[in-house]
Amino acid sequence: MPNKRNLLLMIVALITSILLVMLPLQYQSQITSDEIVIVIIKSLKLILIPISFLYMKNFIDKKMLFGYALLTFSWLSTYTMLYLDFDSVLNSLLSITYEVFSMVGIIFIVLGYKMNKKVKLNLLNELEKTSYYDRLTKLPNANIIFSSLGINQTVRTNGSIIEVPCKDKINLTKQSIFIFLDIKDLKLVNDNLGIKYGDLLLEKFAKRIKECIKDEDLAIRLNSDEFLIIVYSDNPLNDIDIVMSKLTRELTQTYYLKGEEVNINCSYGVAVYPYHDKSIEEVIRKADIAMYKAKEEGINTYAIYDDSFNKGLKEKFVTYNELKSALKNNEFIIYYQAKASTCDNKITGLEALVRWVHPSRGIISPGYFIPVMEETGLIKDLDILVLKKVCNQINEWKKCGFDLVNVSINISPKFFSDKMFISLIDETITKSNIDPKYISIEITENVALTDVEQTRFKIQQLKLRKIQVFLDDFGKGYSSLNYIKNYPIDCLKIDKAFVDEITNNPIDQILVKAFIEVCKKLSVKVVCEGVEREDQLETIKNLGCHEYQGYLLSKPQCVEEIEKFINSQKIIN
Repeated sequence: MPNKRNLLLMIVALITSILLVMLPLQYQSQITSDEIVIVIIKSLKLILIPISFLYMKNFIDKKMLFGYALLTFSWLSTYTMLYLDFDSVLNSLLSITYEVFSMVGIIFIVLGYKMNKKVKLNLLNELEKTSYYDRLTKLPNANIIFSSLGINQTVRTNGSIIEVPCKDKINLTKQSIFIFLDIKDLKLVNDNLGIKYGDLLLEKFAKRIKECIKDEDLAIRLNSDEFLIIVYSDNPLNDIDIVMSKLTRELTQTYYLKGEEVNINCSYGVAVYPYHDKSIEEVIRKADIAMYKAKEEGINTYAIYDDSFNKGLKEKFVTYNELKSALKNNEFIIYYQAKASTCDNKITGLEALVRWVHPSRGIISPGYFIPVMEETGLIKDLDILVLKKVCNQINEWKKCGFDLVNVSINISPKFFSDKMFISLIDETITKSNIDPKYISIEITENVALTDVEQTRFKIQQLKLRKIQVFLDDFGKGYSSLNYIKNYPIDCLKIDKAFVDEITNNPIDQILVKAFIEVCKKLSVKVVCEGVEREDQLETIKNLGCHEYQGYLLSKPQCVEEIEKFINSQKIIN
């Protein structure tokens, strides 16, 4: 399609060509000035037909096409009449043809244009649906935020770029509560029940959101498991508790999905427009920050944005960059904590625990940096580093003639789910030249929940290599004895939360006893974590627990200290 500059050049070139031909004829008195003007007008009409057609081709229909054909025929007739020498009767006929065909052609073009306007409107409505609304939940998507800021979506159709406006927009003239919402358990539903169930859950979830808010309010699906809810209010700061109480109550009620009962947990971040900021982009960002703060505080909770959260975010960013440098500069060391038999207190193995030796702050415990590494994706690199260090240390102990014990290594869900996990284990064991029976892999319940078939396959592969698999922190999350049935694990590690009050809490005793009895029947060893007092040890021993771990036996120690500790004990091989 010609642009305006090229079109202007074409017209100038045409007029110049006509004048170059006609002016000498006028000079010879063979043609008048009026006739030159008529030739220019008729010629311009002739070239404007295909040009206008090019501009309209994306919205043209049969009526308009027929109209263009009639106009073309009429203007060709005048062109013929102008340059060919017909008699007066034929010239009159051609003149009538010009007038009639021009009028009919214009009528058809107008009719076609009006009908095409309707077609274009329908097209824009369809494009609006696909551009601004989520197919599954029928809620607006994130593009509506940009549209509210005056940035509409564009779509290429039939060679042209069309700007697609959106009728629904965020009302910037009203005070409003912005709620950034994250569904914690959607992936678990998808992995365990299937994507169809996950989609059904999202449909029901979106329906519940709309039932919780007013018609004028907005609910936006930002991505797979994140939503933005905008509630308009004359007094938003006072209404937050009322709005959030209803949302947290209704959205976490049990969902019934084709015979399956599903319970989900959510985290909510709240910011108020324009109290927290006059820019909706900033308000959304602050609601997002508050949502992450709510995640830290527990499930099904909400946090209202505070400027102090920004400080925490900046600290997290600084920590992230420091951790990247720490991986590069090898600033991580391994501490080891012993495990022992409840019967005779003899050492049965060690657990490898990572520590960060910060250049200025000294040794930092994993509780500070592990969450940041999990959130930023650095955890896989740390897992690989710890695996290599532990395997190399076992090799060093072997060379020195040290009495070897099994060392368990904590593996994150991100590393365990990696396609290269088994091959990286094999490669590390081969390079360090150790017997794989001297290492164990500790996984959490979250790993077991990600992909049932892949988890089972990888555990079987580890067992073929004589590598034991421990299920760590049992009872801390979505505990189910089905894990023991579904996965061929070697050891169940009961979380410290069950041990803390086990001496005077009958419920803890009943639960731990049940875990132990089931595990014994399945030939699965049980270790109680976090044992700090003699009465706790005595209680779990009476309940039938095989092994224990905790400060009562040994705190996490560096290589030199753990060597001295083991040398002072008799080791069960």
